[in-house]
Amino acid sequence: SSELSARQSTNMAATETSSRRNSTEKSELEKSPSICEITSPSICEQIEQQLRSAPFEGTFAEFSTKVIQYGYVAMFSAAFPLSTLVAAVANFIELRTDAFKVGFELRRPRWRAARGIGSWAGVLAALSWIAIIVNVLIVAYTSPKLRDDAIIPLAAETSECQTTDDPAWQALSNANVSFLSDCTANYRDCFAEIGGEHWLPGVKFLSPDAATSRAYTEDGLCDTSSVLYNQAHCELCRLRMDRVSMYLLVFVLLLEHLLVILKFALAWLVPDKPRWVVQGEARQLFLAEHRAREAWKSTHKDHVSGRRSRVSSMLKQRESRRGVEEAEEIMRVSSFVSAQL
Repeated sequence: SSELSARQSTNMAATETSSRRNSTEKSELEKSPSICEITSPSICEQIEQQLRSAPFEGTFAEFSTKVIQYGYVAMFSAAFPLSTLVAAVANFIELRTDAFKVGFELRRPRWRAARGIGSWAGVLAALSWIAIIVNVLIVAYTSPKLRDDAIIPLAAETSECQTTDDPAWQALSNANVSFLSDCTANYRDCFAEIGGEHWLPGVKFLSPDAATSRAYTEDGLCDTSSVLYNQAHCELCRLRMDRVSMYLLVFVLLLEHLLVILKFALAWLVPDKPRWVVQGEARQLFLAEHRAREAWKSTHKDHVSGRRSRVSSMLKQRESRRGVEEAEEIMRVSSFVSAQL
């Protein structure tokens, strides 16, 4: 019981001492000047403004919008060539608005080092490869001018059509031309639209409730309920359309391979880093190695000189010790000789 009471008194004394120390430190802190008194009040206002601002949530949202914009520009620039100019203007405006947002509306973000943009680089590379295929398909399958002026002349056997006097074999676009002739004009007629050509007026060949044009081949020549129905002409147009589709597929494959080769060639010709950047990095590496080598030499030199000084002091001590031993030996010999005499 006496030990327990002594221990409790010791704990109470320690508690009182710590509380007294804390109160002393608190009073000293209250007496010490604040940072606002040491520095200008504007710094305190900036700190309070930073604390009141919303925190910066990271760069994911910023990168996401830029990558989506790059995907639209890269994949659909063939449909809207001015998309690059519009994106450049939008990025310039957003650059200033983001600078204002980060500088005045959000809390200052903490700096974090990074070697690159991470997985976004792979996403951009994938979009670049997909953009090649998408643009080629857009150019090939949404451009009637390319089909009529480039693909159909290759698919057709001749550019001059044969004429006929039989009304059953005459083409609707030209009464003197036979639709059996494998010429470019007959190929173009197969891709015509009812209501889109002067020789296919919608008032005559479409129903009154039709709001859009119709395909001449599928909704005219091959439709049994249409006044344009012609089975022989329908089968012939389908064969011609299949032939043009095959040529379009070959064009897509050739153009896609050509663009892929061009992309590899540009990637090989244009380095990832400019020459001045590579030279600057090499110079920085050389200077760092040179400074490290000089520091090692100075350290090694100091170490060698210190070792030499220690060795010389040891040799001197050894010589002095040897001289003392020799003097003691001489004194012992002289004392022994004097004792014998």
